[in-house]
Amino acid sequence: MPDITSRKTDRLVVIDTDIGHSLYYDPGRGTYHSWYDSEAYEPITTRLLVGVATALETEIADLEALGDHINPDALNALCTHWGAESRTVSGSVSFRYERCQITVDADGEIIIDPRDEVPL
Repeated sequence: MPDITSRKTDRLVVIDTDIGHSLYYDPGRGTYHSWYDSEAYEPITTRLLVGVATALETEIADLEALGDHINPDALNALCTHWGAESRTVSGSVSFRYERCQITVDADGEIIIDPRDEVPL
């Protein structure tokens, strides 16, 4: 996990998830945050689905297919590439999913904004 994670979580409230992932809530912005660990076996799309289901207070099985909004294999590959880079990389991917604005940053942060009217 990136070193900056602890600094970013100082203002956030920890939320428990059904399967033990770390999810954080920013009460000032109304957003949920998680971090992808490039050294973990789990793909980023799993962490994203857990975060969205928790933010929307629903079950993962009740979410619409992620593949209808973004190519999950491409997102996993991109994040694996970002995590493997030895130099500092920057960039992000943003898309709408289940009434949420999702942003995945190159540093591994996943931002889930569940507000209905979020500008792209």
